[in-house]
Amino acid sequence: EKKTPYFFKFDQINQIKDSLVTAYFPKNIFYEDFYFDYNYSDGVVKLHNTTVPVHNYFKLTFDVSGIPNEELKQTYIAKKNRHGKWYYVSTKKKDNTLYTSSKTLGEFTLKDDNEPPKISPSGFKEGQWLTKYKRLKVKIYDKGSGIRSYRGELDGSWIRMAFNPKNGTLTYDFSDRELTGTEHALKVVVTDNVNNKSTFEIRFNKRN
Repeated sequence: EKKTPYFFKFDQINQIKDSLVTAYFPKNIFYEDFYFDYNYSDGVVKLHNTTVPVHNYFKLTFDVSGIPNEELKQTYIAKKNRHGKWYYVSTKKKDNTLYTSSKTLGEFTLKDDNEPPKISPSGFKEGQWLTKYKRLKVKIYDKGSGIRSYRGELDGSWIRMAFNPKNGTLTYDFSDRELTGTEHALKVVVTDNVNNKSTFEIRFNKRN
């Protein structure tokens, strides 16, 4: 076992406080005493490694007082997955800090996302006749913080759309309700995890 300056006793509260980072571990969330491997460099926090089991939430806090307010609106905490890719983790703001609660150790950093989600029709286009179509499909994608919510409307009324996160597709089933008339308008609004928002509107024709 590698010896570090941080020897954690499992039955006590353990805390690491750095210039911009605080990691707080309640007691009894680890199974045994051990040397905790901590490092903070180039904006990346290393909290030991993902192989050590944690059976309750710990709290990781970043001091963001040096980030301008406008920029801070689009800033979030990201964690590195086993493929080396950063992904959004639930981020909360309090005073001059951003914090997250997690049950897995590993690497964390701050990221910013100022790009709104992308929305595009799948298999149909503006003004097309869709009389034989049973479903409408729309692709949605957000490369930064990821999609938080979406809303679909057809002819001004809310519709239920099913989201498949694997291929990023929203699907509406026409059997949900009868359409009136032949000209129809679909509107899809997608919001990401830092509140960037996109609105997509398209018209099509369909008879029941």
